[in-house]
Amino acid sequence: MIGEQLELLRNVRAALATGAVADDAEVLLSVGALDRSTNGAGTVNAAAAAYLASRYAVSPRNGVLAAATAKGADTDTLASIVGSVLGSLAGDEWLGYSALALQDRQYLIDTGTQLLLGRRATTDWQRVAAGRSHA
Repeated sequence: MIGEQLELLRNVRAALATGAVADDAEVLLSVGALDRSTNGAGTVNAAAAAYLASRYAVSPRNGVLAAATAKGADTDTLASIVGSVLGSLAGDEWLGYSALALQDRQYLIDTGTQLLLGRRATTDWQRVAAGRSHA
């Protein structure tokens, strides 16, 4: 598995080295992200996300959009990974109003904060599902 991941990342690095002429669909195809038999694999999504997050580091919204609309890819997983990576690099300012309109926003913030602090989240999913306030 390590050898496979290294090979996929070599493909990503070679594509990124071409700069602005890199073709997202071609790169995603080369790492297996557009192949139904491999597009859900963790190694494939990790490589595809590494490519998209690197390519769109200066434009996070476009990176998530590219992941979410990559025809033939496991788009929900890919966009989630790309968004997480780009969010960790660029913060959340680039989300604009989307960040405020996010369903369960406060729950996600609380859970992430608790995880960051190494504690168990104080808000449980049942309270969220019932629509009660977050403690």
